[in-house]
Amino acid sequence: MPAVSFEEFETLVSGIELTYTLGRRISDAVGGQPCEYFIQEATMAFVKLLMSVQAFLRFIPSSKFHAQEVEFAVDLSSASVMARQVMEDAITFFYLSEPNLTTEEQVFRRLVWQLHGATETLEALEYLVPERTDTQLTIDALNRAKETLNEPLYAAMLNKIKGDRRGRIRKGKEGHVLHDEEVLSRRGIQLDAYRFWSKTLSNFAHFSTLSHQLMMQTTSDWKSSWKAFYAAAVCVAKLTAEAVVVFIETFPTTRSLLTAQEHAAIANLRSPIR
Repeated sequence: MPAVSFEEFETLVSGIELTYTLGRRISDAVGGQPCEYFIQEATMAFVKLLMSVQAFLRFIPSSKFHAQEVEFAVDLSSASVMARQVMEDAITFFYLSEPNLTTEEQVFRRLVWQLHGATETLEALEYLVPERTDTQLTIDALNRAKETLNEPLYAAMLNKIKGDRRGRIRKGKEGHVLHDEEVLSRRGIQLDAYRFWSKTLSNFAHFSTLSHQLMMQTTSDWKSSWKAFYAAAVCVAKLTAEAVVVFIETFPTTRSLLTAQEHAAIANLRSPIR
């Protein structure tokens, strides 16, 4: 990691808290506003992102959101898992809110999204409540999506997708027509940073020698452990700041809800990954 002081790390955490606060402000301002299907889905993805950011901060002792009512803990594993969740939520939000799509592209993406959702729903119901009688509605939605995807226009669009992703989409196993790196590239985000975050943080979703080594760098003394949290904090700060900007681009009327200083703070947080 770069040479960063504890005070600079705490400033970074304060930046994350700011992005959360601003995200809540602009999200609440458009609540209930009518919008087209994918933007409606994107607003929910943004809310989920904010929930994940708050959950991440609960594992950061320097944050005012830190959860320590019962027991103080320095928990790198949980913080890293939540940072990875923030990353996943941000990618989904960027994908759902992508502007300037043609009508055909919007319909195609909606079909893929709904086919994936219906497939996931049916598979979950099969395990949890196989006796449910309203599953036919989901089956009908799945069949309609598959039939429409087989129409010449959308079949041609599907055939342009390379690799095994095309087959996974046909089976309802993928909800995005773009790879994560394609989504991030369209936002101008450096892929090396994403790959580093993804590789490092993913090792906490399952136990590995890497996550073991990183966890061994921490103790119950926060001031001697915070450096192990730096990469996760940078990931959360940069992607959440980017998400706030995307939300404002999607709903331009929310731009006036931020002060000039707040806009400058967001621009400073997101700049290194562009």
